[in-house]
Amino acid sequence: MDTNLSVVLPGRAVEAGRGWAWIPAGWALFMRAPLMWVITIVLLFVAALAMSLLPILGSLAFQVLMPVISGGLFRACYNLEHGGEFELDSLLSGFKDGFGPLALLGVLFTVASIVIVLLMAGIMGFSVLGALMSAGSGCRCASAARGGRSRGKARAS
Repeated sequence: MDTNLSVVLPGRAVEAGRGWAWIPAGWALFMRAPLMWVITIVLLFVAALAMSLLPILGSLAFQVLMPVISGGLFRACYNLEHGGEFELDSLLSGFKDGFGPLALLGVLFTVASIVIVLLMAGIMGFSVLGALMSAGSGCRCASAARGGRSRGKARAS
């Protein structure tokens, strides 16, 4: 592992057009080991799916571990960028080196996300927030937001 890494403060300023240069640079990194990247994405998808089978805890655990997993992806990119190989061992480097700070970042992010959702629920009301969050599940959100009234003619009593 390269221990000569340092943070550049303040961050470097670059012109806006430089942003597009990152797209071909990222593609070039992908093309150095396309099969490994595809395998990695499939493994992450399977891991996310497996963890989501545990109702709430699995999703929370995956969200907490995302910075740790990202650390491994960053290590793989770093290795490729510096002439190394993309190895599955690179993906586990977030679990080996710096697990504590990365997991703490995941916990802070998860807590912040929960606080934001609760604030939105407090502002919008829990029923409207629930309707919005279940929009893809076949819920009739417009009807739920109106308190269950239908658009059609009023029923005769």
